[in-house]
Parts: sequence; C-alpha cells; structure tokens
Amino acid sequence: MLGAGGQRTAAAGVANSVVDAVAAREPDAERSFMHRYNIASELLQKAVTEGPAEVTAVAVWLRYAAAKLLLWNNDYNVKPRELSAAQMRLTDQAIGILSSCADLREIMRLIMVGVGRGGEGDVGQRIRDEILVIQRNNDQMGGMMEEWHQKLHNNTCPDDVAICQALMDHIESGFDMAVYWDTLRAHGIDHARLSSYDRSIVSEPDLKAAHGKPKKLYDDLAKYLRSLKAVHSGADLESAVEACLGYSLHQVKGNSASKDGVHAVVSDTALANALRDLVASMGAADVETHMTGCVDCRLRLMPLLRPGGELAGDALKDVVYLDLALENAFRADVERTLAYTGAWGMSGLARLVGLAIENCALSLPDNDEMVYCARDWLAASSSADDDAQGWALRIKAAGDRTAVALAEATGHTHALLQPSAEAIGSALRIDGKAIATFTEEVVRAGPGAPLSQLLARLDPVLRAAADLGAWQVIAPYEATGCVICVDFLETVMEEVYAEPAIIVAGRVSGEEEIPEGAVAVVTPDMPDVLSHVAVRARNEGVCFATCFDEGALSSLRAMAGSTVCLRPSGPNDLLVEEVSPAVIDARGTAAITGGNSSPEAAAVPRIERVSWCGSWALPWDEYREGMVGAKSNNVASLRGRLPDWIRLPVSAALPFGVFDELLKDPCNATPAAELQALFTSAGVGQLSAAQLEQARAIAMRVRPTNTARAAIEAAMAFAGVPVPGG
Repeated sequence: MLGAGGQRTAAAGVANSVVDAVAAREPDAERSFMHRYNIASELLQKAVTEGPAEVTAVAVWLRYAAAKLLLWNNDYNVKPRELSAAQMRLTDQAIGILSSCADLREIMRLIMVGVGRGGEGDVGQRIRDEILVIQRNNDQMGGMMEEWHQKLHNNTCPDDVAICQALMDHIESGFDMAVYWDTLRAHGIDHARLSSYDRSIVSEPDLKAAHGKPKKLYDDLAKYLRSLKAVHSGADLESAVEACLGYSLHQVKGNSASKDGVHAVVSDTALANALRDLVASMGAADVETHMTGCVDCRLRLMPLLRPGGELAGDALKDVVYLDLALENAFRADVERTLAYTGAWGMSGLARLVGLAIENCALSLPDNDEMVYCARDWLAASSSADDDAQGWALRIKAAGDRTAVALAEATGHTHALLQPSAEAIGSALRIDGKAIATFTEEVVRAGPGAPLSQLLARLDPVLRAAADLGAWQVIAPYEATGCVICVDFLETVMEEVYAEPAIIVAGRVSGEEEIPEGAVAVVTPDMPDVLSHVAVRARNEGVCFATCFDEGALSSLRAMAGSTVCLRPSGPNDLLVEEVSPAVIDARGTAAITGGNSSPEAAAVPRIERVSWCGSWALPWDEYREGMVGAKSNNVASLRGRLPDWIRLPVSAALPFGVFDELLKDPCNATPAAELQALFTSAGVGQLSAAQLEQARAIAMRVRPTNTARAAIEAAMAFAGVPVPGG
C-alpha cells in the first residue's frame, strides 16, 4: 500500500521492510528457483530475528511462487543438483526455526510444503542423467521427449513431476492423447505453459518406438518419477515414506544414490509396516481403512514432532515431510469419497467426520478446542441410544461445535496471512483475484477443508433425522433489501445493485463472488463453511443462509421485488418479514428513526441502572432475574432438565452493581475520578473509539477489596471454577 510520495504505508501485521525487499529482489528471483530459494534463505535468516510478521511475509512470497503466480525461470540454466542444494539449504533453515520457535510452526510447514524437500547427494544430478538414459534405452531421442530433456537440463521445476505422470498415464491408456492432456490440466499445465519454458515443449508425445515395449518405458518413467519427487514434492506420500524408511536407487552413469532411514521410524515396526501398507493401498476402494491408517500414523509421529523432541536436522525434516504427506493423502481420500457420500449413510459419514476432526487437530498449532471437539464427537457417535432422533441431535451438537472451531481456525489463518498477501501481491502486481483469495486457497489446501466438506455432506442427513428447523445461518447478519430470485448465483456475480439486494439463488457452488450491493444470499444449497462464498459473506458482513424447507423458500421467492428484512434468531432460524422500502438505509439494514427520518436522530437505547444486591459473587443456584444477565439465568434454568450427556458449564457470577460498588471504595478513588472526568468531558453515549479504549484501560485498574476477593473466590470454588493463581 503506497502513500503520498510513493512511501509504503504500514498495515496491521505487515512487515513493510520485507515487502520492499521482496519487491526489489523479485527480478533476480525470477531467473530460477535456485535464485528464489537462495534469496528466501537470506531473507528468512534476517526475518526470524525480527518477528513473526517478517517471517510470514517471506512465506507468503514463496507461496505466491509455488502457486505459479510468479515467474519460475527467465533464461537461466540451473543444474538440478544446484537447485536441489538451494532447496536443502532453505528447508534446513525452516526445520531449524520450526524446532526452536513453536509459534512459527504453522508458517514453517507452509514454507516446506511449497518448496519441496530437495534431494540429498546425487539425487538432484540424477534428474539430468536419468532422462538421457531413458531416451536411449527406449529410442526416444527426438520430439517431445527431447524437448523435455532440454528443459530438464536447463531448469527442472515441480511441473516435471506432472509431465512425467502425464506420460505414464498416456502409456497406460494405450497412448490416448486426451489422457495425457487431462493429467496435465489437472496440475494446471496447458499448451501455453509448456511453450512458455525457456526450453519450450511444443510437441505432443509420439511414443511409437515404445509401442512394442510400453511396459519398459512406463517402468523407466516410474523410476524417474521417484527422483523428480525426491527433489520437488514436499507432500508426496511415497517419496516421504521412502525418505523415512530409507532407500537405494539403481546406478546411473556409474553413480548410485541411497539414504538411511530415520531410526525412530524404522525401529517402530508397527509404524513402519503401517506406512508401507498405506503406500501399497493408495487409491484402493477401502478408503475408510486408508483414512484411518493416515490418522493412526500421524498420531504415532506426534511425539517425534513435539518441540524439544529427540529428532533434529534431517531426521526431523523427514518426519515433518512425512506428516505433511499423510495430511495430504487424507485430503485426497476425502475428495475421492465426496462423489458417493450418499452410500455411506448417517453412521458411516459420522465415522469419516470423526477421522477428519482428528486429522485437523493434528495439524493446528493451537488445537485445544479441536481436541475437545474430537472427544465430543467420539462420545456422541459411540453412544448407545435406541432413539435415532436423539442420536442425531447429539451428533449435530458436536458437529456445530466443530464447525465453530473450524471457522475460528480459519479466521486465525486469514488474520495471519492475508495482510501480508495483500501487501506483497500489490507490490508484485499480482492479479487482484489471486490476492483476494490467497488465504482461502491456503485454507482449502489444508486439513480443515476435508473436515468442512464432510460436515457439509453429513449436516442435511442429521437435520432430517433430528427433525430440525428450516434454516442453517452461515453468516448471521441482519439485512434488509429487495428480493431478487436467480437460478444460479454465478450468473449475477458481476452485477452491481444500486439498492440493497437479497439474492435468492437456486444453486450456490461455493466458488462464486457475492455481487456488489447484495446484503444477503439465501439458497437451498449448502456450501461448506470454508467455501469462497461463505468466507466472503462472513468477512463482508453479508447475511448468508441455507434454507432446507421448500415451503419457506417458496414463500421467500414469492416476495420477489418486495422489500424484506432478514433477522437471524439463532444458528437454525431466520425470521423473514416484508417491510416498507422506506426502512432501507445506505447499508441495507433497517433504519431506527425514533420518530425522525434522519440517522443522526436515531433513538439512543436506554439502560436502566440496577441496584447492587449486596453480594459480591453468586453461585449458580442463587441466580435471579435482575441480579445477573439472561445467559446466566438461562444456564441456571436448564440444570436438572437435560439428559446426562449434555454437560452445562460450571459458573459463578458477579451480580449487577459490583463494579459501581467497588468504585466507591477508597482504594479505587483514582480510577473512579478518571472515569468520571472522561464521561463528563465526552457526554453520555458520546465516547469515541479512542475514549472507549481509554475507559477500558482505566477499568482494568479497578481492584477488588479483600472482602470482595474472598467472596468471589469462595463462589468460584463452590461452583468448581478454577481460581486464577489459586
């Protein structure tokens, strides 16, 4: 973000010094991946001494490169072993930071999965040597294979993994050219990208010479793929397992490559066998067993990944990459199941969700809440309840808690990455859409995405079984606007509505943009809570809700052209009311005029002062109306009325008036005087944001008397609430 005179202005959570350094050095980084990784290593070494924002900026820059949004090579010849060495240097640095700075674990994993491990010893050089041997042994010295050979010699990159896989799929299909292009497109590679390399690939594969012995060429390419993945793939399960268990590669030009395994993994016979089974069963029909195996192996690896554990250096790096690969394999398993989740039934889907919660908890840096969600889910899904409706309600409650935890984790990631993504993206003139969706793409490539997708599939099944309400409110914002009905949200994404609009869309895939001027989106579809449209709705304050009741949806559609107010009254209910167009203000919410049409004359809410009841603290069984708030009273009223498996929170409360009473004590004379002066100078209800912050700071200096403290601690102890410092 540039201010007057071209100076970059500060943004929250952004290390502008790193942004400027990245912008200045990007032309040099574009020469090759070797240059980019060496520059990143230099920047990271300095950033780690400065703070998390600086480290995050380096990670964001590398992520943009991994996403093919920055130039990979610009007429520079890099030997594969040089690239491999640069990767090794950067990932060695990342693993050192990960092991010593627990608060940077999330960022280091983001760097590592995008960079790839880098090969040891002669592995990088084998990329150059092996391709020539493959050509000679299979009579492939011209055409596309020679073009690829020249590209590999000039500058190998992660695209080469996809190209090799595409050739293998092409051979396996009986040399079907459509299969070759399908595989490339699945990895984001098309004609234009192939021809954009410094050593262009412009020909299609013509493997006629191999038609008589296709298996030999296929097997040779399969071996070559191992070398490519050893350098470029950070989250490939087969190469990650090999790195941890050890391997030996065949000789090429008289040189061989081998690697010892990680002793802590190899010596755990059960873990080593489980890893081999996972590799052998990749893509098998029994997807639940494979998912279970991924989670079980990650649980076994967890002690090795803890800060201060027995591993360090290359051994720790191998285990981190194995954990990333298991996480990635789990996501691939879930994606395979999504097309036929209807065949799983409610209990089957519940089992898959339970695995996805555990998988997510194993990846989050602050995972306490997700661990509690996993325990809740296990208890709920294994409960022996003959009442199917009651079982579904219990599972639904656990699912709702999980969805909230997932949304909070997503919000944390957005706050961590997006400011730097916007600053660096702007500085490097990256496409605005790619900048806006940067964090979303990171989240959707992570462990939260499969959990979110499975929850979205299970939720309507649970709602039907539990006989729940008509609504699921994903972004709970009140909105007033004119109802506009469309078949597909994507058809109106580019519209600009002059007046606030409530869009009722028959289909919402989750990938759409919210039209400018839309204040609400209602649909019978249920995109997952991490879909693009759901994230945008929450971030932009747009009401977004799914309606499961065709009757309620038909009633709303019948109001097309009318002005309607949508008012969330909970996560499962949305009140719909037709109102006069006059109540719409510029923000699309109902204006409160208080008898005057000007917003400035809006009525000021009146708060009645409540007298202190004489008690400094109350246990839950003494809560009464007018003494504590509505939430406290509601909790108290539920005690003894719920089944045993629903546990109410333990609580004690400070009754109304305690703060005012404490201000009267001489020990709080100074903060009392300061607050009074602040209120007097500003006027009732007129405190600015800065003055409110000042008032909060003053309030934090108010101290309880000895009598009040003793009473509060006694009430907390009686309720079972831990006493701070006690």
